[in-house]
Amino acid sequence: MSKMADLERASQPILLWGSTGAMTEAVLARLLAAGVAVTGLVLPGDDTPAPRPLPPSPPAHDELPLLDAFVQRSAVHLAWAQGLPVYTVGRLNRPGVAAWLAEQAPAAVLVACFPRRIPAALLAIPARGFLNLHPSRLPAYRGPAPLFWQLRDDVQPLSVTLHWMDADLDTGDIAAQADLLRPDGATGPELDTRLGALGGDLAAQALAAGLSTRTPQLPGGSYQSWPSDADFSLELAWSARRAYNFMRATAEWGRPYWLTAQGQSWRVARALGWDGGAKLSAPVVYQDGIMRIRFNPGSVSAIGTASAP
Repeated sequence: MSKMADLERASQPILLWGSTGAMTEAVLARLLAAGVAVTGLVLPGDDTPAPRPLPPSPPAHDELPLLDAFVQRSAVHLAWAQGLPVYTVGRLNRPGVAAWLAEQAPAAVLVACFPRRIPAALLAIPARGFLNLHPSRLPAYRGPAPLFWQLRDDVQPLSVTLHWMDADLDTGDIAAQADLLRPDGATGPELDTRLGALGGDLAAQALAAGLSTRTPQLPGGSYQSWPSDADFSLELAWSARRAYNFMRATAEWGRPYWLTAQGQSWRVARALGWDGGAKLSAPVVYQDGIMRIRFNPGSVSAIGTASAP
């Protein structure tokens, strides 16, 4: 294939549907760096008859600062900085949404952390369909929170799958997959950023190749729903490294971690560090609000307290 053909494919317009999270921002950054013709960013929003433009926030005045609805930097700010339109959309089954998408006429829609299920009527509008970046090696870990479950299961490496969207959830044909080694101590947003950058590169390469690879998913797979409080429990049979990495990477959920040791329950708020060679005389050593928890092998230091009976 000639470079001219690659450039023509890269210039085909696509829309990015996502969120204000770190993964969407990283995806958008990598697409733009690769020269992909992103024509707009679509975010979930209030219900309106059709997607509504979200103009850049006005500059703050010295005497009466105006609050930006997007305080933390996100894909929204990146899109605004690049002069890309940003839209919010509510109920996706409104006729005005389908009409708007048809008018935009994207060659494809790339989805990265858009939190709503896309109706089949919308999936059929773009010429090349809707493609989703899912942070797991499908068909494993389908569902709305794949990164959490991989962290709980101590999966290494993590993965990203670029796949076509169909009527079911995370079951469409695969365009490309790639792996990411998970570093110790990485936070959830840090992993989202790394996975988003990897996924953005994967999507840019697949688009440049004309989305020429399309492989059905293998039989089987797994599906997990949203985690419950019980899924934040810690197992003393885990290694200290596993327990520490799980707590670090899921801290943004804002949930306490629980463990049972020495005949009582312990509420763990935050992991501080881990020592793979430490050998404690008891499952939990507690002093001045700091816990040292014995795992197998090693120990984790954390902030926590004994739970009331």
